[in-house]
Order: sequence, then structure tokens, then C-alpha cells
Amino acid sequence: KINGFKTTITHREREIFDDRIFTEDPATLQDLGHRYGISRERVRQVEKGIIIKIKTYFENEIPDFHNLSQHSASGL
Repeated sequence: KINGFKTTITHREREIFDDRIFTEDPATLQDLGHRYGISRERVRQVEKGIIIKIKTYFENEIPDFHNLSQHSASGL
């Protein structure tokens, strides 16, 4: 499902997803900002947008995702 999601976002979003969200050693907002010529705040905003998009994608692609996400949020 992750690879399917990655086809729905822009190249820059994919790189931020790979380098910041979906990694064991995330790049800093500053490093990504320098790479793309944008501010740390803008990278943070893009990151937040990616998280919203992936949640929506999973809600549409995975049956009962809403129930699963509620359990993980409650510590189960």
C-alpha cells in the first residue's frame, strides 16, 4: 500500500516522505529546506500535508482502517 500511496504524491513529496517520514534516520527540516530552496516551516507544512494524504489514502484503501487507527491511538 505504501508504494501505491507514493504514486499519488509529487516527486518532492515522495522525497520528503522517504527522507523524513519513512526512514529510521530522518533528515532535518533544515537539510530538506536547503535541498529544495524552501524554509524549514514550509517543509514542515509539506510533511503535515503528506501525513493527511496518507491517512486519507489508507482510509480509502484499507477496510476498517478507521477502527485500526483508533486502537493504535488508544495504546492497544
